[in-house]
Amino acid sequence: MMKKVLVPLIFLAPFAAHALNDASLTLNFTGTLTLPTCTAKFDTNATSFNIDFGNVKSSDVLASASHGGYLVPNTVYKPVKVKFTACGASTKFVVGLSSAKNNTDGTNYKNKSLKMFTSAATPAATGLGVAFFKTNQDTSETNTLPTNGSTVSMAFSGNTTGDATNGYVWTTYAGLVAIDSAKLTSAAISGYAGTTLKTDGAINIDYL
Repeated sequence: MMKKVLVPLIFLAPFAAHALNDASLTLNFTGTLTLPTCTAKFDTNATSFNIDFGNVKSSDVLASASHGGYLVPNTVYKPVKVKFTACGASTKFVVGLSSAKNNTDGTNYKNKSLKMFTSAATPAATGLGVAFFKTNQDTSETNTLPTNGSTVSMAFSGNTTGDATNGYVWTTYAGLVAIDSAKLTSAAISGYAGTTLKTDGAINIDYL
């Protein structure tokens, strides 16, 4: 990880033997050693990114309640791409997500998804969440990134496309998932049908 280490170096400079009445002079030097890091931005060249799942049918949300732990039917992965440039000697990075809306009590994707809330004056959890998958071919919980501040290690040579000269691109795939089937009832869904559901979080990156 990116570290700054203070390195105190002491240079002793004694005077020549004939100057016996002079004291030795001690020189102190403090330097800073900084490991190289990358510049990371979304592929839109921005430091923030909005994910829009578009219009989702309430019938599909209701259907997802019967098989929690999967993508909501008829929704698709949304790729989120991060580009790393000027990485210097860094060969690996660690990545994870953090949010006050981390799913800590759902029946599925616990600590591996962000809760979706209504956009009412007093937001309410809906039973839906957003999970971030390492690949777009596996919706299992083992294929997700943690959302509780924990991180997983990635290698530029194996988990990204591109190269050191042109920059590396790492992609995660956001998916709309059922995280709490008990909240996905007909009555609950009808209460927020036609409204916008929201969540937010931060991608945390450090380098090795």
